[in-house]
Amino acid sequence: MSARRTEKMQDSFRADKGRSGVRFWFQALVVAMLLALLVGIGRTQADAPRDDLRRELLYSSAAQHPVRLTASDDGPFFSLEDLRAYVPPPAKPKAWEIRPPVWVEYPKALDDIPIVPRGYSEETIRYLAEHEIRQGDRSMPYVALTFDCELGTSSTRHILETLQAEGVRATFFVQGRYAYRNPEIMRQIEAGGHEFGNHSFFHPQFTSISPITATQELTYTEAAITWALGHPMPMRYIRFPYGRRNNATRLHAASLGYQSASWDIDPRGWDPEKGPEDVVEYIRRTAHPGGIVIMHCMSWDDAHALSDVIQVLRERGLEPGTLWDVLTEADRDVPGYPLSAAPNGGG
Repeated sequence: MSARRTEKMQDSFRADKGRSGVRFWFQALVVAMLLALLVGIGRTQADAPRDDLRRELLYSSAAQHPVRLTASDDGPFFSLEDLRAYVPPPAKPKAWEIRPPVWVEYPKALDDIPIVPRGYSEETIRYLAEHEIRQGDRSMPYVALTFDCELGTSSTRHILETLQAEGVRATFFVQGRYAYRNPEIMRQIEAGGHEFGNHSFFHPQFTSISPITATQELTYTEAAITWALGHPMPMRYIRFPYGRRNNATRLHAASLGYQSASWDIDPRGWDPEKGPEDVVEYIRRTAHPGGIVIMHCMSWDDAHALSDVIQVLRERGLEPGTLWDVLTEADRDVPGYPLSAAPNGGG
């Protein structure tokens, strides 16, 4: 056999060996990926019971820990280990996303304001956490008018005057900083028989803050309203800023006795491209029994539209009222919950 032919055969053998090696490693990679996928599926399925168990432990833990008595106490209500395991890490900020304001200190004047002590059973916490209020009883001819109060004084007074003139009570989700800066408006809201809800102190995204900060956001708001009114005002609802919430934030709020309240009618009166007539027309088209309207104290379009909104609802046989007015029977009678009664004289 010639040397050239021998060399050619050796080259061919090496090429075949190389191709076989590539095939081997490719096949090994495919097998590894399939195994990883199967393991991942198994792990996902195995994680589900663990997540359920963790949730059960958190319900139990929330029921056993006492609620602090003043806004400045450190808490926590669950163990930090459990809370950190349950609350997801902060999302990566996006350039277009509205972010919480730069943190400033809570007012020192609120540090020693007593917070009404509360303790709830596991059954109560479970109900509050798992039953978010998104719409009311559709068999009843009521529509809830709810206002998020973060800014605006003259517009808020206009809203209160309109509600008084029309004989309507509404629900105000109050930001703690707003309450602290505007105690006279808090007293006007109470005098009108309106319902109070918690809207946090500094308006952060609750999915991006620690459990301790979330607790302070709620209890300092309670303290601010107590300071403004001169006495505690029980609140059963929380409206999370920007509507950002998840199972963890709802559970944390439930441990403090709060039920998440959302909305299903949003006329977007804060939109600079809209006017009062757009607010009225939107509600005319979308209002329904048990509906929950979201409006804003700072929006002059909402303020100027309010009287016509009330008339439109009444023309359709719907009576505007508080969030309590539209609650289902189940939400009115939460087991072991002291606020299963109309707040602030409502009902």
